[in-house]
Amino acid sequence: MLASWRTALAGRASAPADWVVIGDSITEGEGASTRGARWIERLQALLRAALPTPGVAGGEGYVPGQNISTSFSNGWSYSGNLSGNGTFGLGHRTVVLSGPDGAMSRAVTGTSITVAFTKANTTGSFRVLIDGVPAVTVDTAVGGTSTARDTGRTVVSLGARGAHTVRIEWAAGGQCFVNGMFVFDQDETSGIRLTESGQHGSSSAEWSPNTSSTAYVLADDLTLLNPDLVIISLGPNDMIQGRASGVFKTNMLAIVAQSRAAAPTAPIVLLAAYALAATYAEPWQNYVDKLREIAAADPTVTLIDLSATLPSAAATPYGLMSPDGVHPSDAGHDLIARTVAATLVPDGELPVGGTTGQVLAKTSAASGAVAWTNMVRVVRPGEDFNAKVASLVPGDVLLVTGRHVVTDALVAVSGTATAPITVVGDGTAVLEHSAGRTGLGYGLTVTGAYLHFADLIVQEAAKAVVVQGATAQHISFERVLGRRTKNEVFKARDFASYLYFVDCHAEDAGLGGSFGEGFYIGDASSNWPTPNVTPDTTGYVRLERCSTRGTLNDGFDLKEGAHHIVMRDCYTDRVLAVQGNAQGDSGMYSRADDVQIINYQVRGAPGDGLKLYDVTVNSIIYGRRMEVWGGLVEGAGGAGVASQSDDLKVFSNFAVAGTVTGGRTNVVGGGWTSQYDPATFVEQAWTSVAAAWHVDLPQHSASHGIGGIDPLTPAMIGAAPRLRALRTITASETLNSEDDIVLANTTAASIIATLPSAVDVAGEAFTLVKTGANALTIATTGGQTISGSTSEILSVTGGFRSVVSDGANWVIVGGKVDPVIATLADVGAGGTIAINASAAGVYRARLTGATATLAAPTQPIDGDVINLELYPTVACTLTIAAAIVPTGALTTSVALTAGKLWSAALRYRAATVPATSAAAWRLLAASPDN
Repeated sequence: MLASWRTALAGRASAPADWVVIGDSITEGEGASTRGARWIERLQALLRAALPTPGVAGGEGYVPGQNISTSFSNGWSYSGNLSGNGTFGLGHRTVVLSGPDGAMSRAVTGTSITVAFTKANTTGSFRVLIDGVPAVTVDTAVGGTSTARDTGRTVVSLGARGAHTVRIEWAAGGQCFVNGMFVFDQDETSGIRLTESGQHGSSSAEWSPNTSSTAYVLADDLTLLNPDLVIISLGPNDMIQGRASGVFKTNMLAIVAQSRAAAPTAPIVLLAAYALAATYAEPWQNYVDKLREIAAADPTVTLIDLSATLPSAAATPYGLMSPDGVHPSDAGHDLIARTVAATLVPDGELPVGGTTGQVLAKTSAASGAVAWTNMVRVVRPGEDFNAKVASLVPGDVLLVTGRHVVTDALVAVSGTATAPITVVGDGTAVLEHSAGRTGLGYGLTVTGAYLHFADLIVQEAAKAVVVQGATAQHISFERVLGRRTKNEVFKARDFASYLYFVDCHAEDAGLGGSFGEGFYIGDASSNWPTPNVTPDTTGYVRLERCSTRGTLNDGFDLKEGAHHIVMRDCYTDRVLAVQGNAQGDSGMYSRADDVQIINYQVRGAPGDGLKLYDVTVNSIIYGRRMEVWGGLVEGAGGAGVASQSDDLKVFSNFAVAGTVTGGRTNVVGGGWTSQYDPATFVEQAWTSVAAAWHVDLPQHSASHGIGGIDPLTPAMIGAAPRLRALRTITASETLNSEDDIVLANTTAASIIATLPSAVDVAGEAFTLVKTGANALTIATTGGQTISGSTSEILSVTGGFRSVVSDGANWVIVGGKVDPVIATLADVGAGGTIAINASAAGVYRARLTGATATLAAPTQPIDGDVINLELYPTVACTLTIAAAIVPTGALTTSVALTAGKLWSAALRYRAATVPATSAAAWRLLAASPDN
């Protein structure tokens, strides 16, 4: 389907490989903070990084005369007598110069420009100046007819290659329709060149010759460009405007036919966007299905479906959406670019390192050390995942792109100590089981050795990732997200050993109603190879900065027989208790031997924070030599640490916070009575090459946990934050590069925590949490800023900020939205649910009366999200305050069923985002069972 495009790429040194994108506001770039952050620009950068053209830097491509999108600057400055025109030019974004003082100016970098304009027999002349010097005067009426056509082009040299200022001004006669300009930097006759034709708010009706009298404008431009590839991305506005999906298909067929007539050799890609949060007359999937029908019937048309990467605007918790909840953020634009690149770039040439442009390749084992060179093998959607994996040999790197629905994805091949096999996602990689989470299959089963997995999402399976068998040794998992499983998410069993999990995350486990642990190491004695006799001795397992959220059982479960397990800087949020044989409600439960739990943090477990027990099976006691060093349990329903083992050491830097039921706020249990000096702790270690592999791979996301960034967040592409231990400060000081999470105990006095120089710690992340009553000020050095300010002041206890160095200043990437959880409140009859947005990211309340009112949260900032969990003990009518705007099918009055949890989300948008909207809270995504 894309053979001619790839031929054009291969010949880019002798003739340019031109690609054009036709679309709506997402194509134009709405939501991106800069022109260069748009997905089309990011895709252009990826293509050029993967396929450089010797001697060609490459210009920025087409710059329209104006942009309708408001989230970024187009770089033009305007003066005098001019106006906008929505009929002509690529994307219908023309500027009309109408008098002697009408002019537009813009800075460019390159070697030449080509000004695009509309011709008609009544139009006037314009003048082009380069750096203030007149270069050419163009009479736009020459060759014009009574029908205005987009056929005007004039080439202007910039002189010496470099930075210049272009000024286009009215010269004489009638109006001049300046559509825009193409900016070249050594790529006039070679290289990879982008032309963007996005029109904010447009639907298929604005582009189809069936419905638009000006559709010929696009045909004019495509004929002149004669591109090697045409991408068409339309549909969301058709759905919003209520256009039937069948009519949408008819329009799209006409656009495809017109594009093919104008560019007969160019393959066409239909790019289907993600679903929007609101509800419309037809679901988005109907429109995607129509695009799929078009592609299936035409071998020259390819469909790329973004919904596999961005399922919907309402279900993208990883910072992929802009504050308006409709358009992608910079991170979302980048993810779209990498999704499309996976289809456009030839096999073995795709850059893996996101914005870094790095690529991975085969391993060179000459020195006995792991080394990466240049190329990878790629498995794309629709290709046989298991067949590709089965063909791998030691040293291979397999890049997984897009969504793969596989029946029992299996990695049984093995690398070696010096030549591991690597399976890495490009940031869009998703593995799902064909039977979904209602079946019995696993999303990914691993039985081989010397393997490394990174940047994958594994979901919709009975279990997400299963490592099993004595052959499964020396395996590392980095930034792997497992979610939406029937049972456990990550499971290691059957004598697997030397396993290393770093920055892995499990969420929404146990959707089948039982066995919903996040990480499950070993197996219960009843499931041993010989039940209750021969133990499953899975061991030598290390988990660093791993986290769980929303598990229907213990967040981490280490079983009897498993041994030598270290958990460092791990985190559990919101464990949901279940009943019956698989009951588990603690943040972490261990009956394993030789276990060390370092800086473990638990929030929101209905049971104990840590449950450390011993058990006797076949006259052997398991659950020996367990140690707890540092950490925090907050809001547990039971004890901070509950123990039934007489072989447990708890070091005295372990903290328990918050009100817990049953009055047990301290470490409790039997068989031991004292805590130990933290200075006497010795962390256990063992030799495994798998622990070192992750440092050689480019990073697609930041670490997560308290105040951290959710896994697989593209905002952290290319960065490599070195996250370390939790630390408490009680006085003002300057943080050091080894800090990660800093708890500022301001009980005695206010504290100033000064960040190190952003220049010295580029890419590193810090989270600062205020745990006392007085203020915490986060300050900078050398006049550096924190998202534009020189300091941040936290006044609410429990408030936090997560910041990342961009190499020059600090950027806020988290705070006030998660995971600070307000104390469970009781709201009586006629009561008001009052929330302070600066203090709660999750608000939980029990409703005990027949009526209640949800008030607009106070002290919001733009982008705040609060997750609501309301439990009515009696039937309750919930009134939504006028300051909150319900979305979709929600209304201002909600009938809640007694005994059923009602969950929803509130998102705040400030008045300035976008400029045309008033400030408001919006009620989103309520649970369907009430």
